[in-house]
Amino acid sequence: MGYDFEIADKCSHCGRSDNDTHLYTSYNHSWAFYEYLDQENGLRGLYGKKGKETTEPLETMLECLEYLDDWDKNCDNYPQGGDGWAITAGNAYYFAKRILETAQKHPEGIWSGD
Repeated sequence: MGYDFEIADKCSHCGRSDNDTHLYTSYNHSWAFYEYLDQENGLRGLYGKKGKETTEPLETMLECLEYLDDWDKNCDNYPQGGDGWAITAGNAYYFAKRILETAQKHPEGIWSGD
């Protein structure tokens, strides 16, 4: 279980989008989004905002996670630490970084989700 969300570049004239990027992040990593991104809404604090509005808070979140032990060990580069579901600082960092990279690719896109 987790967050199904997307960022979409919508046409200002008709409101349609042909450039959506869908993402998924496990609820297991929500602690990091509540702790370092938005204490009230967690990851959902991104919803309704443009990508360019979220890059700085996401960069700050990543900087904070870098102070935690094993922030650089994640499901992609450290198989001994478990899969992407494991509740680790490294996995939270890995997924937050993917979200940041997506926001940077879609600065005018709007976040939405479940």
